[in-house]
Amino acid sequence: TIGAVVLVNLTAMVMSPSDWVGDDVDGTVNVLSTTVSEPEGIMISPQDKSYAYIGGITSTTLAVIDISSFWDAFVTLTRNDVGAQLVGATWLDQPHEGEEANFDSGLVFMASWGFDGGLLVVNTTDNSRDPPELSRSVSYKTSQANRVKLYPHGGFAFVPLEQELGGVAVFDISDVKDIKLNSTWA
Repeated sequence: TIGAVVLVNLTAMVMSPSDWVGDDVDGTVNVLSTTVSEPEGIMISPQDKSYAYIGGITSTTLAVIDISSFWDAFVTLTRNDVGAQLVGATWLDQPHEGEEANFDSGLVFMASWGFDGGLLVVNTTDNSRDPPELSRSVSYKTSQANRVKLYPHGGFAFVPLEQELGGVAVFDISDVKDIKLNSTWA
């Protein structure tokens, strides 16, 4: 075990905040061990809310966790060499007004940290437990990619780069099976 994910049952939080500390919170917090070191990126499957996808700051591992039962949550899949941090976004957590995006709502876009950082896309539509990777675009130009902001109308993803001077990468995601780096600014 390298890291852990803390699950909190918010439906049980009907007590006052001063009661949340100590042994009286039995039934509200569950800690799940995982091989993902320093978990940071946590995405819930937009298609099947029974699965969470976990990436870590100093890890290149993607863990898929079955969260359908609060106390019986477990890691269903660990995939190595996916990318570090893996902080992601879906169309469902970044709604846009006006014309709807012409994208599958089961897609999860993840920023991949590292010397060769970038963006990758997995599809949770048909198999949330073991989602296939559809596409990946990595480069030294997009090292230390962190977070994703989707812009559906133009078919772009904006990814901040936590490099020495900072920057932004723009990816063309109009074809999710072949995403491409469009440009970077520092």
